[in-house]
Amino acid sequence: KLKKGDIGTVLECFQKPDEAYLIEFSDSDGEATCTEFFKPNELEKAI
Repeated sequence: KLKKGDIGTVLECFQKPDEAYLIEFSDSDGEATCTEFFKPNELEKAI
């Protein structure tokens, strides 16, 4: 289950029909735990 502050990796970017991103989240061992689509306003950039 995702929680605020989890860090993911952008796998793919989409422009049509709407701008969206496919994001993969992993655990501390590097195993994928969740893959979800998000719209830009649902994401926060982490540097």
